[in-house]
Amino acid sequence: MLGRRQLLPVTAWVVWSICWLLLGSVPVSGYQRETRAAADAVSERLAAAGKKSVAVVDFTDLQGEATELGRFLAEEISVALASGDRPLEVVDRTHLKVLVQENKLSATGLIDPATARKLGQIAGVDAIVTGTLTPFGDTVRLTLKVLDTSTARIVAATTAEIPKTKAIEELVARGVGGVGSSPARTPAGSATPPGKAPTQKQQGGSFLVELKECRISGTTINCHFLTVNSDAEKNLWFYPSQSRLLDEEGNEYNGKSGGFGGRNQESFVTANVATGVPMKLQLVFEGVPPELQRATLLAIPFNHGAVQFRNVTLVRE
Repeated sequence: MLGRRQLLPVTAWVVWSICWLLLGSVPVSGYQRETRAAADAVSERLAAAGKKSVAVVDFTDLQGEATELGRFLAEEISVALASGDRPLEVVDRTHLKVLVQENKLSATGLIDPATARKLGQIAGVDAIVTGTLTPFGDTVRLTLKVLDTSTARIVAATTAEIPKTKAIEELVARGVGGVGSSPARTPAGSATPPGKAPTQKQQGGSFLVELKECRISGTTINCHFLTVNSDAEKNLWFYPSQSRLLDEEGNEYNGKSGGFGGRNQESFVTANVATGVPMKLQLVFEGVPPELQRATLLAIPFNHGAVQFRNVTLVRE
């Protein structure tokens, strides 16, 4: 029979083992495993090449066209690189896109040497991660290349096989541009009808987020969304203050409050979203210029993936 002093260590070991098994049983999506493994491989080779800062551009198809799936996987790779074990500075992709627009550069998977050098200079990085996507039967092949911004030579490369889950297939089906791309510009001399604005949709992991409208009243912007979960029931959460809105002058505003289903609060916002059931989401920005007519960028970082909307027309109340 075990004595009292022997029993305590054994009991603690059993409890620790059970906890480890439970934590180890948390499911990880196939695309998450593949993107993390690819990011680890890239990170290791960047370290071997002495590269300490990197930017991840939009991934493309074989014709060099940015796709919705390419943008999503670029976000996943960017986050995986930033949260890896090796010290590596990763430029925020939202900030990178603003820099690219301001300097009228290309930020897709096909980059010529001159663009690579210029992008490295304006973003302050010594390497750029590019990617191409090739759909097959049950998978999508992601090919990653890392370019040295001083020479545009490939310093690292790896591949990943992304399983075609329902969410991945939906992104593949959207093809080039997709529903999350920037809406067409309004022809000169015309205007958005009063009380209406073009809707946009973006995929954040298994969540499809549709921007219904953003209304401006005085110095307050109130944006309304509809979220739909295509996967098993799960929590969706974000901090309103981490959401960003950029105007046409390059000024940035952070969210003030937000909430699901009509509830509004300033701090942590969360909701359990059932499969296929739409849920309303609201986000409020304050202190904006009352004459503002358009937001060039609206970005919301969710726990399952960030979403970004561009050229958002503001509806006046």
